[in-house]
Amino acid sequence: MAYQKQVNAAPVPAEKREQLLALHAAGHFGIDDVIDPRGTRSVIAATSARCLPRKASRGRPDKRHGISPI
Repeated sequence: MAYQKQVNAAPVPAEKREQLLALHAAGHFGIDDVIDPRGTRSVIAATSARCLPRKASRGRPDKRHGISPI
């Protein structure tokens, strides 16, 4: 089993096994970080603050780029 030494050394081996398996599975899906559910709101707020603001409206609706008539 993967992580056997870490699981056996943990105070609660069952919890440690579940945690390590979840982190290992997340790595296969390209997930960079696992967020504690209690901290989700602050992580989302911090990420939103780093995003660029939306462009200001020009007073008219944006053009829709569809198929041009022939």
